[in-house]
Amino acid sequence: MVKIFYIYSMSKSKTYVEKRIFLLLSIILAFFIIIKVVYAETPNPGHSFNQIGTGLLQGDLLFGSDTDKVARLSKDTNSTRYLSNTGENNNPAWAQVSLEDGVSGNLSTNNLNSGSNADSSTFWRGDGKWEKPTYKTLVGGGSSTSLTASAICNPFGHSVCNTNLTTMIGFAVPYDASISNLYGVTQGAPASGSSCKFTVRRSASCTDSYQDTPLSCIVVGDGTKKTCSDTLSRYEVNAGDCLQIYYEEKGTCSGLINWGFEIDLR
Repeated sequence: MVKIFYIYSMSKSKTYVEKRIFLLLSIILAFFIIIKVVYAETPNPGHSFNQIGTGLLQGDLLFGSDTDKVARLSKDTNSTRYLSNTGENNNPAWAQVSLEDGVSGNLSTNNLNSGSNADSSTFWRGDGKWEKPTYKTLVGGGSSTSLTASAICNPFGHSVCNTNLTTMIGFAVPYDASISNLYGVTQGAPASGSSCKFTVRRSASCTDSYQDTPLSCIVVGDGTKKTCSDTLSRYEVNAGDCLQIYYEEKGTCSGLINWGFEIDLR
């Protein structure tokens, strides 16, 4: 346009007709320049969206598929999909997170049930809870001779029971535990009106006198029954406490006796 203006300005010495010709030529030239700009091809490497497949749609992503080439990645309508480099030649592709090689670091326990009850002694259960492992140990034994009176027995093994009911015989618990599921068996069925009671007793630190725990069961005499159980009671004991079996006869009970209960780490 500067050149056109220069030509036009130099034409002041020209006649009126010449000036009109110059002006007309300048207008025509400007018109062709404008047409050329408007209809010029898109410069390389620019592209029209319509040149990329079927055009750009909502949710689509553009990426460089090669040098100076743009490709379109259609949106994935599935929920929780993420961009990965798993497409051809490591191009972007929609995928789910791979736990095999798509994550790193440690998953915070706060992401599992908000970390409720999570610590160094618990594990993640299949039902979505943090729990301490349960270690079940069976404590069991029996009298070495037939009993005809109340007695104290060591809970472990083939025990010589003592009819001195204040004896301190028993065994020391090596860890904090819960005791439960007591079962008792008599060799002979108590007579009608008689009863044979099994009770687990505890001595704090193995120095205090023994006291009954809630864990007990009674074989009620009817001439046929020989067993009893307590599967509902649970009682906590501490490491260093002592336990013993108190066998209490009322009426006529005779024969060997056997017992067993669980002692679980807590």
